[in-house]
Amino acid sequence: MKKQMKYCEVSYFCLELSMFLRAGVECSEALLMLADEMSDRIYREKLLEMSDCVGGGVPLSEAMRRSRWIPDEVCRMVMAGETTGSVEEVLSALAEFYDNKDITSRRIRSACLYPAILFLVMLSVLAVLMTKVLPVFRDVYASLGGEVSTVVKILFETGAFLDSALPVFFAAVSLCAVVLIVLLFSERFFERAAFSLTRGSQPKGIAAKLCSARFAQVLMLGITGGLGIAEAVENAEILLEDYPDTVRRCRVCSEKLMEGQPISESLANTGLIPATECRLLSFGMESGNGEKAVREVAERLEREAAEALEARIGLIEPVLVLLTTLMVGGILLAVMLPLTELMAALG
Repeated sequence: MKKQMKYCEVSYFCLELSMFLRAGVECSEALLMLADEMSDRIYREKLLEMSDCVGGGVPLSEAMRRSRWIPDEVCRMVMAGETTGSVEEVLSALAEFYDNKDITSRRIRSACLYPAILFLVMLSVLAVLMTKVLPVFRDVYASLGGEVSTVVKILFETGAFLDSALPVFFAAVSLCAVVLIVLLFSERFFERAAFSLTRGSQPKGIAAKLCSARFAQVLMLGITGGLGIAEAVENAEILLEDYPDTVRRCRVCSEKLMEGQPISESLANTGLIPATECRLLSFGMESGNGEKAVREVAERLEREAAEALEARIGLIEPVLVLLTTLMVGGILLAVMLPLTELMAALG
């Protein structure tokens, strides 16, 4: 059973619902119309349940939460929109937010695909070399009656062991391939992997970029939902509870804002957003284009974080190629050089 929507499905759901609400359609009726469009039985049932709840007087955010089908952050942001009377704007912003997350997830999965395949090919090449090529050299050494070095003996023994365990080895490689394929098509695996980078007390490098990008996105959602900048920062503390260091920084930022410190200084001093982006945000706030400015900042930071991750993942490919070349070349040289010397001595 599908427990939670995919990013693209959340984006589609929020976009469609916001369009119906903007057109003046009642929320329960809009959910019912969405259910009629759904071909998936489970999704249709969830939407019908939500429609019944909303029709019975339950707020949309609570109906979403009861469904256990829509991400918690969506429910929380819709609740904020209900408080400020801007549900349509929040849903529209959420549609864009999850569409960007879907695009980022696809980019990262695409970047991971080739290194993963290359890694499995590398293991297969080494297995064939150890189990099929080295025995030929071992037979040649045996027929010539030559002595081999300790390193070559270890290689021969390792090859013999792998040959005896070849079915188990290929079963393990096949299992790894299946696991990699599953992970590559899992949206939330990459989110959890990225989250693991941010668990330190003071994230740096890519982890810091990820934290800044996520905070900027949540800040954009809050401001789009009609919250003031201080309220949006407080709201970020709730939505970013999985990012302990970012939550701590949000609290410090809230305190500085309460003391009257400008938003650009508060965000820059706490490290929630880079100083250059803070200046852009400050100019936008002063000119009355705060929502547009925070959207631009969120998009920039999201793009930078995705590109940094892709660049880091891109380093895996040349490293794997180099390791494979060194290992294969080292094994062949270790075996062939003594054989060359032996042939020269016999000749």
